[in-house]
Amino acid sequence: HGQMLIRAISTIDSLNRKKRDPLCAAVVYMTCREHKVPRTLDEITEQVHGLLKRDVGRMFLLISKELQAQAARQAHAAKMAASMGPGRARVATPSSADTGPATSASASASASASASPSA
Repeated sequence: HGQMLIRAISTIDSLNRKKRDPLCAAVVYMTCREHKVPRTLDEITEQVHGLLKRDVGRMFLLISKELQAQAARQAHAAKMAASMGPGRARVATPSSADTGPATSASASASASASASPSA
């Protein structure tokens, strides 16, 4: 899960300019929560000299908000693609110039799958 968080965070420009120690500590904190291995911010910040609890807490909130916004954008895009119908949602690719426009049936299927709520 930590790797997935790092990948998601690396795509968010506002987080790429932040200091790495609080960012990594916040990812550790989030991963612990996801895997139901409770650790306090105090426990995590004690492991890195000079790291402040408030910096990790702020980074945790910033990451959470950014990931929620990213998920909302993806859900909206999936909803829009689904409302267009399978025949209307077309994707132009360089290889489709020879064979004509390709429909995004697989994209629509994955979009509708990701739009369904998960536990």
